[in-house]
Amino acid sequence: MRLFLSALLLAGTANALARPNTAETAQRAAQTRVSQAPEQNQNVKVNDDARVVLVGKSGWLFYEPELKFSDYRPNIKSIAYVSEQLRRKNIQLLVTLSPIKARIYEQYLPQPLPANIKNRYSEVIADLSKAGVHTVDLNTDLPDKAKSLPTLLYYRQDSHWNDEGAFVAAKPIAEAVARLIDLSKVPDVNYKLSRTTSTHQGDLMLKLSAAQRVNYPPESTKIISAESLALASTLTTDTPSPQIVEVGASYSAVGSFVPSLAYNLHKDVLNRAVSGLGPWKALGDYLTSQNFAKSPPKIIIWEITERDIGWLTNQEWLDTTFKNNQAFK
Repeated sequence: MRLFLSALLLAGTANALARPNTAETAQRAAQTRVSQAPEQNQNVKVNDDARVVLVGKSGWLFYEPELKFSDYRPNIKSIAYVSEQLRRKNIQLLVTLSPIKARIYEQYLPQPLPANIKNRYSEVIADLSKAGVHTVDLNTDLPDKAKSLPTLLYYRQDSHWNDEGAFVAAKPIAEAVARLIDLSKVPDVNYKLSRTTSTHQGDLMLKLSAAQRVNYPPESTKIISAESLALASTLTTDTPSPQIVEVGASYSAVGSFVPSLAYNLHKDVLNRAVSGLGPWKALGDYLTSQNFAKSPPKIIIWEITERDIGWLTNQEWLDTTFKNNQAFK
């Protein structure tokens, strides 16, 4: 019996792997996928309507707030603090910065990227590296593949990457994981990859008025799934929790990102991402969970969307997550 792990979540107990019904999963894959709305940075005031949608060229839509600059520098110190606290527990932290769509497909913007946004990605990566934080620079692989591959890597009518984009991003991230931990000590799990044709209703398209939506029918897309070749009988409540954990927001909570990581790593990956609440919520929830306290991983992959790098945390979050957390005593 094959185990279908399109989300690779833990369900019920901390050690019980979810086993969605393959027939039901295939049926859902054939239906129209509706995207999660983009996170709204509390440091950027936006209205949740069509005014946040920037109409680009050739049927492309962009999320206008992600083209506004907010000071991310206070976050560098906070992220470095998180990395140091985890390192003291012999846990590696790998921060991945997911580029905004406008960076990868700038040619479809009505005007070029503002200078402070054009340089933001490389500046954030450089600042994190200087602070001693392990990072992955996705702003090479994604632009290169966007030019060379026949398929799109981001949705035209959505603020997120699509499953193909997530799959491209997963490879360099998996390679970085292999440099940071000894994967030979993590149980192997082999996967079979599949692509299913579907349609997608984008979060940006859904913000348009009914009259405007007529011009933006659902776009065709490929849903990528990873099917484990392990026997279901070998996965029991005694199966160890995955030693590789991913936390993040909407770029990684849904879609193929975590299954693609698992496929490239040949390892189970626990997905603790949470849509719509920015980069700090999912990490804080996981680090204060019983799952973390009982079965700390070898590495945490922290996916932060570029547009949310200015989403600041506060001392209360740091105290709750670390100072007042018995797992870090």
